[in-house]
Amino acid sequence: MLSDNKLYAINDSGNENVLFCLNTKGKVLQKIQIPETKNIDWKDLAYDHKDNIYVGDFGNNSNSRKDLYIYKISGILSNSISVSKIEFAYEDQKKFPPKKKN
Repeated sequence: MLSDNKLYAINDSGNENVLFCLNTKGKVLQKIQIPETKNIDWKDLAYDHKDNIYVGDFGNNSNSRKDLYIYKISGILSNSISVSKIEFAYEDQKKFPPKKKN
């Protein structure tokens, strides 16, 4: 758990590349712009025990995306944000989009 006792949230597709910092009552305390990212279709948020936050930009409703990412965001607590990008693909997806039966 992040050591600052705050909650973090994201918006879904097409919104700004912003991480929302909230208190435990849900009030937005801060909007944190995440550099070098774009919210194509953000879907999930996770953290590790080293205070890194991970944002999954892998929404793929039309099954046509080839640019799937997980952003690893470091330095949120120290306000010295750095981002690394983990790129991946679905191994069994060969066509974009695949045939309806697949």
